[in-house]
Amino acid sequence: MSKNSLTHKFVSDPDEVAGFFQALIEGFKKRKLTISSDHKDQVMIPAEVLEMALETAHRKGRVRLSLSISWTEVDAYPKRDLFSDLRPKKPESDES
Repeated sequence: MSKNSLTHKFVSDPDEVAGFFQALIEGFKKRKLTISSDHKDQVMIPAEVLEMALETAHRKGRVRLSLSISWTEVDAYPKRDLFSDLRPKKPESDES
């Protein structure tokens, strides 16, 4: 696990889990998630495109629902001039 990761496991009831998901919903709508655990805060800014994976399992009396949401941080993209190809090129000088 990296230094910038948090893990928070707890036992809860369905109402508290629904409240947790509601807080996530609000964070995604505001485009800013703040996760706190063990006196540590992690702020995440969701990108415009998110990857989601949902997995369900029912084995030997145990049920599991796993949800994963990931994205590439905007700062991870190289900065470049998107319009550079559209600008007219400077004429080359003819000094012979």
